[in-house]
Amino acid sequence: MNYRSDILAALRSNVGPLWPPLVRGEAAELAALLLVLEQTQRLSAQELAHRQSAQLALLLPHLAQQSAQFRARLAHAGLEVAALTDPERLRQLPLLSRRDLQVAHDGDLHQSDPHE
Repeated sequence: MNYRSDILAALRSNVGPLWPPLVRGEAAELAALLLVLEQTQRLSAQELAHRQSAQLALLLPHLAQQSAQFRARLAHAGLEVAALTDPERLRQLPLLSRRDLQVAHDGDLHQSDPHE
């Protein structure tokens, strides 16, 4: 089976009446995600950048609050969280390598959900 058929099988296994399809559980979450991806796949570069910036503005303060490692990376680069929504400033943040995660891991990679 390929990825697409796996998704379709998951959706079919959790569908109530056939029309309109009433999807339940994890399949409903997957269907919602697929709908968003379908609606956004052809956004202009400007609109995509705008939406990514808005998402960063929501996630970065949480990451800075929860991760000492991220705060240290920001300080080392001389950056503030609020500045990272600007693409030019974000490019100034050094790339995070797998080795960085292995060496500097202090148990704070994922402590809480930003939606809580």
